[in-house]
Amino acid sequence: MAWVAGCDRGIGFALAQHLDTLGYHVVAGCLCREGSGARDLQRSTSPRLATIQLDVQDHTQIAQAAITVQQLLTTGKRRLYIVCPYQCTVIKKIFHVNVII
Repeated sequence: MAWVAGCDRGIGFALAQHLDTLGYHVVAGCLCREGSGARDLQRSTSPRLATIQLDVQDHTQIAQAAITVQQLLTTGKRRLYIVCPYQCTVIKKIFHVNVII
């Protein structure tokens, strides 16, 4: 599984698409989960990709995203191989505290 932030557009969008084509289950954090970028990403990828609401400046959303990823890891018996937080040290801290590999 891969967890990528900033998937509404740009590098995050392209990375999420690419990881999906490589066969990873991708959790794609989007600033606006209901926005056009998130919808375009869902349309252009397989069912292995799931979008979640993630504003990397909102500590509550970061914590909820970490919980969601942890639940997906537990229920799907998957491992988290890639985390791409794009310069967000808060996500790194939450990851180290909350995600068990």
